[in-house]
Amino acid sequence: MDTRLSYLSLNLVPGIGSVLGRRLKDAFGSADRIFKTSADELSRIEGVGPELSGRIASFDLVKALNTEQESLARHGLDFITLDDPGYPESLKSIFDPPLVLYIKGSLRPEHKISLAIVGSRRSTIYGKSMARDLAAKLAGHGITIISGMARGIDTMAHRGALQARGSTIAVMGSGLDIIYPPENKSLMDAIASSGAVISEFPLGTAPFKQNFPLRNRIISGMTLGTLVVEAGEISGALITARLALEQGREVFAVPGPINSWASKGTNGLIKQGAKLVEDVEDIFEELGPHLGPVLFKNLNGKGLDIKDLPSRADTNLDPILKELIDGPAHIDSLIEKTGMPAQELLSRLIKLEMEGIIRQLPGNIYARV
Repeated sequence: MDTRLSYLSLNLVPGIGSVLGRRLKDAFGSADRIFKTSADELSRIEGVGPELSGRIASFDLVKALNTEQESLARHGLDFITLDDPGYPESLKSIFDPPLVLYIKGSLRPEHKISLAIVGSRRSTIYGKSMARDLAAKLAGHGITIISGMARGIDTMAHRGALQARGSTIAVMGSGLDIIYPPENKSLMDAIASSGAVISEFPLGTAPFKQNFPLRNRIISGMTLGTLVVEAGEISGALITARLALEQGREVFAVPGPINSWASKGTNGLIKQGAKLVEDVEDIFEELGPHLGPVLFKNLNGKGLDIKDLPSRADTNLDPILKELIDGPAHIDSLIEKTGMPAQELLSRLIKLEMEGIIRQLPGNIYARV
């Protein structure tokens, strides 16, 4: 059995996580040998025990691998293992990197210049707007946006990156054949076209609650830093921020109203030393040395000041969204400023509203969410 299939087979056994999987591989030399070892010998490895050793010894390796590979082919998915050259270097450096990453789309070398944007699922209009706009500006400068494709802040971060025609990566808490949340099917496809949707969980894995803290270490581990846009006092986004600190990454937070439940977590992070972010320049200031290949070189190789660089986000946004940057606008004003026929404009407005990017106010006035 080749190394890639060895890792895949280990990942398929319930109860073997990334740390234990590597411990077993170190003890027996290869995954192939693990499955040929007696339950008694397996149980002597720290963390295995009699129940798991019995499960490993009786595991139908051939059947499981065949089923998984058939499913991968059927869904047009690929996978990458810890020993593969294309495995993200930043993720490889954390304490417990996944043995396997399932991939829809492609992971590319330029994705190493990345930032996580996370926040509450139950987000406010302010939080959604900040997540989308900051993601668009960052992606417009060539920074890959990584998030979890959850409702709320995550979704808006991905959408912002896509609106700027940048790259974004979603890390799932389920198998890639189970879309969660289900309404993000079209978003998942768009993300895969610009970057990748990834998961460490085998196909068929449901979005169990316990999966999400595990996936958060991948979100933070793949990036230079984590930006928390909005979070209550108890939030998965705060777990991601803590993991980022443990992994030696930077932590950023967007401040919010002191009387808003949605800002308790972010304001608390700032009190604890997270970098306060009002605009992308605050992030560039902190991460500048790491962003050289993207932000500080022109075609002649000369150094540039970050403030002199134009952001592609502003020029690539939908013309309607560009007109709504400064605030709500009446439909007549949008027709005049965009130069679009009324029927086409109305159709685009309906589509943007259905995607949760804008909302209609009384009196035929539209505003960005």
